[in-house]
Amino acid sequence: MASATACRAKSPPCWPGRAEPSRAPGAPAITNGPRGAGLAVLTVVADIDGQVKGRGLMLAWAALVVVYIVWGSTYLAIRVGVRDIPPAMLAGVRYVIAGAILYPVAARTGDDRMRAQDRPGRREWLGSAVVGLLLLAVGNGGVTLAEKSLASGLAAVLVATVPLWMVVFALPLQRQRVSALGAAGLLLGLIGVAVLVSGGPAAGRAADVLIVLVAAASWGLGSVLSRRLRLP
Repeated sequence: MASATACRAKSPPCWPGRAEPSRAPGAPAITNGPRGAGLAVLTVVADIDGQVKGRGLMLAWAALVVVYIVWGSTYLAIRVGVRDIPPAMLAGVRYVIAGAILYPVAARTGDDRMRAQDRPGRREWLGSAVVGLLLLAVGNGGVTLAEKSLASGLAAVLVATVPLWMVVFALPLQRQRVSALGAAGLLLGLIGVAVLVSGGPAAGRAADVLIVLVAAASWGLGSVLSRRLRLP
């Protein structure tokens, strides 16, 4: 009787003889009723949200490491490849192989309705041809041609001017303006590129430097146009 009276005095009430559920130290007490259910749901959601954010941060760092290794090593691989393979053939074979692998994957992705809607038509093929010409033929092809005599590190530095070219082309094509802070950052980066190109052991021939800059400008223009053209 005393146990039942003590249980009724508790808030929330309990059943005589039933032990209260254990909880982790520091975890909020979960009560009965709608309020308790809501608190339980919020606790679970907060825990899941924390796990997702932590996992997302790890994936972001992993993606950055992959970009550094894969993207950075591309120019070294090109430099080694053009010693024995003609530049145009090297660049072309790369993307033919990549396309042959990825096209079947893309064609089988999604259900029948999605694939029917995403099937490229005449305008999509034309847009893909324009973007491919600017990014792959002129952009990557120009870098591959220049690296017959240009150091791979300098080529990578010159390609880093792509964001500057994207800003230049986005202004007339998309009416996008850059902030003062963004303009200052781009100018500082351009000055750094000029310093690296101007002299020292990493300096290259003016013709090769110009080819890579044209290639970077073509890549920037293709990136901007890819937002306006109809693509698959």
